Amino acid sequence: MLNNGKDDKFSESPEKLIVSVTSNIEELENLMVKILTTFEDIQKELSEPLPIYIQLNGRKEILPPPPSFK
Repeated sequence: MLNNGKDDKFSESPEKLIVSVTSNIEELENLMVKILTTFEDIQKELSEPLPIYIQLNGRKEILPPPPSFK
């Protein structure tokens, strides 16, 4: 389960793995189902349990003020 620097394309260990995903709010539920299903498939192949931590960040778009006409 540990890479220990053997392959630079992969994290050294699961504790150091970070994955960033961007999605529209409308697609979030389907995306989370895919992520968790894939994670469960990976878990089945492991000899020891692996935790998953998910953090959701919301972003509000601030529109610029309308142009002023004088």
